[in-house]
Amino acid sequence: MLDVLYPDVKTYDEMKDAFDKTIDYYINCDPQERFGGKTAGQVRVEAKADPEHISTYKIVSDKRYKEWWDKIKAKKNQPA
Repeated sequence: MLDVLYPDVKTYDEMKDAFDKTIDYYINCDPQERFGGKTAGQVRVEAKADPEHISTYKIVSDKRYKEWWDKIKAKKNQPA
């Protein structure tokens, strides 16, 4: 699987192919802790199969984003 994550790309078509394989890997082969060990593709298939009973998964907030938005708010509140 390392050839998907670290390809030897020489042309645009090779780059596009490597990009497509990487996206496919993360959707279909990379189990996520936030999805209880399921892949994003599995979660999507389940949601499409039973849209009335979609499982919810908590999105853990990233401290870096909160700090970034706090800085923006502080700058907005500064006197001119």
